[in-house]
Amino acid sequence: MDVIGGDVPAGLEVVRTTSSGLGLVLRPARSDDLPRLKEFFGSLSDQSMYQRFSSARREVPEQRLQQFLSVDCSRNMLILAEIKGKEEVVGLGQYSLNPETHLAEVALVVRDDYQSRGVGREIHRRLTEIARGKGVLGFTAEVLQSNYKALSLLQEMGFESVSRDDESCEMRQIFEEEVARRTELPQNTP
Repeated sequence: MDVIGGDVPAGLEVVRTTSSGLGLVLRPARSDDLPRLKEFFGSLSDQSMYQRFSSARREVPEQRLQQFLSVDCSRNMLILAEIKGKEEVVGLGQYSLNPETHLAEVALVVRDDYQSRGVGREIHRRLTEIARGKGVLGFTAEVLQSNYKALSLLQEMGFESVSRDDESCEMRQIFEEEVARRTELPQNTP
């Protein structure tokens, strides 16, 4: 298997155009992406940071950034969304597999000035393609109740709410049901 930069398989980078016409390069994070991750997280508003990490912290510690970049493609994935033709990160998505359930926890964050432009949808779409190829059965996500945009996006993408409390909502998307719906053949009538 070909490897990019010694740490992620080749062939996982794709170019997509969002529903708003924005050209994106979606690619796995590499070990040399630390400066781009620092810049990306530094560009997020306090609200976006809180909604992603459920914490009011303004900076992501370097140790946490290194953890983001420690990708074991068999169990987890981190995809960066860059503007086509630039090395400007405008979003990222990641999943981490629970080997007992074969479901992966998924999380996305999009830079404030690129929200509502289809970036999150394309990141989710790419993560889904990769996860299915690895045999992942579906995604789970924990979302703050106050994060209406994320809840709405996940519901549009086929997630269902499986539990709620005062602060958060656990969502789940099972790929097998989605595949069955899409490939269901019409009934033959005599």
